[in-house]
Amino acid sequence: MHSSSDVGPARWTETCVEFTDPHLAALTIYSDPCGTGGVGTTIWDSAHVLARYFERCVREQTLDLTDKHVLELGAGTGLVGLTIARLAPGARRVTLTDKRPIIPLLERNVAANASSSACAPLIVQELDWSAVHNTDTDTTYIAPFPPDIVVASDCIFVPELYNIFLNALNAVCGPETQVYLALESRDFPTEAKFFAKFGDAFSFRDIKPHELDSVWQSEDIFVFVATKKPSV
Repeated sequence: MHSSSDVGPARWTETCVEFTDPHLAALTIYSDPCGTGGVGTTIWDSAHVLARYFERCVREQTLDLTDKHVLELGAGTGLVGLTIARLAPGARRVTLTDKRPIIPLLERNVAANASSSACAPLIVQELDWSAVHNTDTDTTYIAPFPPDIVVASDCIFVPELYNIFLNALNAVCGPETQVYLALESRDFPTEAKFFAKFGDAFSFRDIKPHELDSVWQSEDIFVFVATKKPSV
């Protein structure tokens, strides 16, 4: 990653995210490193780790994203979803979701990257977890539904988000949906309470360090893969 400058009236910082494959065009990601526009406007380390994990999977052909619908929850700058769209132009669709205040930044980052090189179709969609319920939420806009893959990074940084994030995850996932969740551990005893609840509804495992990108990993950043447990 390199190159940063202040652009536009909001003085966003422009970051160039390059790929290992020289044939892939770099991504241009606008963000606010100071987070003055909210936590979703910053590129968090866990997003880099998850994005690089997908890059390794595609490079080593351990994950086929062809014709898959990928949904990113709490996309923020959209780094993970945009990375997937660039890595897998044959994916059916990549849907980037977040709360309304973040949508203009997401749209800006999609506009900066969607037409610069081959990439999967990209959609930006407002999704407020607090408005999502398992039984009566309209999810028809997430088409095709359910998504094949759901990704999220650093979406549970405070306990107040645990329940609404799990509700949203339950609402958008089908029985075959694969979930990839990355987080930076800040308070393990508290985070353990989230994973106890997570384990009630999802079967999951941690992705080991040797499976991650050899450079883009950290002792305090964890990546998990999960699927919904069958309904009893």
